[in-house]
Amino acid sequence: MTFTISRKVLYVVGGIAVIVIAGVIGALIGGGGRDTTVVKTVEVTAPAAGEEGGEEEAAFEAEEEEAETAEAGDCDEKGINSTVGKEGRCTEEGTTLVVVDKGSVLSLEELDAKLVGMETAKTLSGEYGETKSANGVYVVFRLEVTNKTHSPVYFDSGQEQTALYLGENEYTEDFEAENWVLEDSFLNTFEKLQPGAPVTGSIAFDVPRSVLPDLHKTGNLDIANFSDEGEGEWDPIGVIRTYE
Repeated sequence: MTFTISRKVLYVVGGIAVIVIAGVIGALIGGGGRDTTVVKTVEVTAPAAGEEGGEEEAAFEAEEEEAETAEAGDCDEKGINSTVGKEGRCTEEGTTLVVVDKGSVLSLEELDAKLVGMETAKTLSGEYGETKSANGVYVVFRLEVTNKTHSPVYFDSGQEQTALYLGENEYTEDFEAENWVLEDSFLNTFEKLQPGAPVTGSIAFDVPRSVLPDLHKTGNLDIANFSDEGEGEWDPIGVIRTYE
């Protein structure tokens, strides 16, 4: 914690320092070189609330905490859900969500992402005629991603930076589709995103046909910051609605 030492404490510490120095000089002069120095340790602590500087520190922390709580309130209370459909930042079960509509820019601390295309298909074809059929139906998203950090970095290099939620079900990306037939997938191109330069690429999910209607009703495409890829928990979670 950063704190301010009051003037009174500074005066006391300065006085003790002078006394210690004077004692050392006196010992050297009168003690014939014999070491008779006494070292005193002075512990300086941050002023508590009520002391000079403490009240200002406590007030600042209270205002900061109140602002963070107001910004990220409960999602349902703020209407950031599929029923009301508001965009914004909120909390759900202790996790921060950043929610935007399809077509809006999702802004996280380390990246911006925008959904620029979405299609469904039973079979995907590659540039050289190779094909891959889904067990259910492929859902392919085209994303424009901007790296907001100060160094080049991969997006979704391990297929662990996005997830698709349809109803109560979570779906992960289809490796074979992205690796073999989607020429512009982030996995296939495997190029680092340079700072500040938007890059467009695709990701694909293989989902059962029975849940496909949820894509246009309550679907959510979740995206994590670069530093959260592969981690068990993302915080915050970026959410792009797949419906209007």
